Amino acid sequence: MLHAHDEVKIVWQISAGGPLVTATSPLGTPARVTFGPEAHGGNEWGIGYIFDEPGCWHLQFRSDNRASIWLIVEP
Repeated sequence: MLHAHDEVKIVWQISAGGPLVTATSPLGTPARVTFGPEAHGGNEWGIGYIFDEPGCWHLQFRSDNRASIWLIVEP
């Protein structure tokens, strides 16, 4: 379970040039990136986030909308 204001590390497996991940809050503000992206070898990348408000966050990969993930952040 993800909680608002906690630092979260997410490791993504993304091919073809590494990650370009944006995380947007329910109010349209970006998540705070605390580190990364850091290469983990192969196609894996670690990124640290702080989701500073509860609700449904949208994580989007690349500017061409290849993939989206929705995360629920609890208070």
